[in-house]
Amino acid sequence: MDEVQGGKVSEKTKVPTLEQYYKLFKQSYLDTAVKATTRYIYENNFSNHILPKLGQRKLDDITRLDIETFIAHLIRDKGLTRTTIRIIMSNLTACLNHAIEHDIIAKNPTFKTAKLYRRAPVRQKEIKPLNEEETCRFLEVIWKYSRRYYELFLMALHTGMRSGELAGLQWDDVHFKGKYLMVKRQVVWGKVQSTKGNNMRRIDLSTALLEALQHLKRKRREEWLAKGKNEIPQWVFCNQEGNPLDMNNIKNRHFHPRLKTAGLRSIRFHDLRHTFATLLIQNGEPIAYVQKQLGHSSIKLTVDTYTHWMPGKNREAMDRLPVLAIR
Repeated sequence: MDEVQGGKVSEKTKVPTLEQYYKLFKQSYLDTAVKATTRYIYENNFSNHILPKLGQRKLDDITRLDIETFIAHLIRDKGLTRTTIRIIMSNLTACLNHAIEHDIIAKNPTFKTAKLYRRAPVRQKEIKPLNEEETCRFLEVIWKYSRRYYELFLMALHTGMRSGELAGLQWDDVHFKGKYLMVKRQVVWGKVQSTKGNNMRRIDLSTALLEALQHLKRKRREEWLAKGKNEIPQWVFCNQEGNPLDMNNIKNRHFHPRLKTAGLRSIRFHDLRHTFATLLIQNGEPIAYVQKQLGHSSIKLTVDTYTHWMPGKNREAMDRLPVLAIR
């Protein structure tokens, strides 16, 4: 049987199977050079899609026809979207490029395959933001049943920060006098990482949120003084040990149960970010300002995502078209 040992292909055979080489690729690259979130995507795509179809093939036996057949399987049998297939193929390409760099194979059969899945369906995850009345009802339930995390959920709704960014927020990032905060990092799967796209951004803070954060900081000082500690943890949202919150635990134990308690439909935590954006838009804020607060790379992304939530303004534009005054 082919083997990969000590970071090198064994002398028993020159070329390992894709499954065997993936283990080496994971140890030498994924486990050391990429973020936890990226590694999770690789692991999920290889275990669920790539290895079941191509894992037992030797690297130099994987042909262009094999790749075309594999893509057809993802489209026809799996019903995956164009974006999902693109990510899967990107992961496979990276692994095979790694094999080329280590002189295992001479060429990569996945090159220039985007045209093969260009007609795969394009589906976006449905945005399900809360409206103003639902937002108030949700916060009321959080205050009553999950009081310890009220400031966390208020910040999610008043800043549009992602869950990992909330977990990565430190007190030094909050500028009380300037009434803004800086998003500098995120915590994902317990590891501190740079922000999405490695971009920092500034977010304006509402008066209500500033007051809530000031109250939280005072309360935190009291709690830690009672423990005999003079300094509070650097993390704004932390557990009893002073470490960043486990956001998956927060979602499972507080977010989803409180939605149910409030009689609200099931949504993702990320929909709180969409709630922030749609409420700003519906309150008449310029789309450029919403883009800046969300940290979108382009205003086109913001417009494409939230155009559906501006029907009133679009309808008013129709009534401003010129007409002939008929008596």
